[in-house]
Amino acid sequence: MIKVRDIVYVRFQAPDLELGEKFLADFGFIRSAETPGTRYFRCAGENHHAYILQEGDPKFLGFALEVADRSDLEELARIEGASAIESIKEPGGGERVTLEDPDGYLVEVVHGIEKLPPLDMRAPLVLNYAYDKARENATQRPAIGAAQMKRLGHVGLTVTNIQRTIDWYASTLGMLLSDAVLAGPHTAIAFVRCGYPGVLSDHHTLALFQGEQPEFGHAAFEVQDFDAVGIGHYHLKRAEWQHAWGIGRHTLGSQIFDYWLDPWGRMIEHFADGDLFDPDQPSNHHPIETTPIEIWGPPIPPGKGPKDQRPPDV
Repeated sequence: MIKVRDIVYVRFQAPDLELGEKFLADFGFIRSAETPGTRYFRCAGENHHAYILQEGDPKFLGFALEVADRSDLEELARIEGASAIESIKEPGGGERVTLEDPDGYLVEVVHGIEKLPPLDMRAPLVLNYAYDKARENATQRPAIGAAQMKRLGHVGLTVTNIQRTIDWYASTLGMLLSDAVLAGPHTAIAFVRCGYPGVLSDHHTLALFQGEQPEFGHAAFEVQDFDAVGIGHYHLKRAEWQHAWGIGRHTLGSQIFDYWLDPWGRMIEHFADGDLFDPDQPSNHHPIETTPIEIWGPPIPPGKGPKDQRPPDV
């Protein structure tokens, strides 16, 4: 079985690339390439792009996961439903195998995409705690502006049979369950991570929500620290974009979070200070009644929380 190493990019359509780029620039993205009808945006990390925006009706098109070796693509191409290995005829190049998960989400498994020199990010802030004072004779004045993002961290998806989806990502791509939230005996939410040997992975690469029909939930991008989340929040607020939820701290995954809506109502998140697990970290299951989605923060908007999710049919 292959084991994917990380998530690389998300792919969307939008009818107005100029408006889309205006929002993405305020969110912190930097354009890395353009072809007719498509724009590619990077974060400060080495990935050539983390967000692809294609011209067309508003739509989530899919996401990409990376493997460490071309032989993984060769193995994956042999499974039922997978494409042959194909060259990626887009900026950054590389190769991929494409699949559809059980709900029809497009999953691009990629290798060999060009890496770019990382961009500068400000250093993490040195914090003074109540009994641990590390900053002396120095001030705390981070620059104001669009958030600096390192990378894409995860996507959130509503699926129609969450256990089937967990099993598919585990058996096809070697992914691991970190935490599940249970409504009675059924899983309502699942947090699934990459399981590459010897590598620490984000608590979740996929946040899966049980629902009646497939639906894109959100895409989340990592920033440096708590202040970067706050700075990004107020930059977007001044630019008069629509806020969705936050700022707060999640319970499962521990991230400081802040969610916004793009011009077509698609949710996108800044996060910092998330948990990292190695492949040996066991899965945990939590009752929905005692597992709030946030430790602190404003109430979650209607329709977005675990109490709104329905268990699968049995």
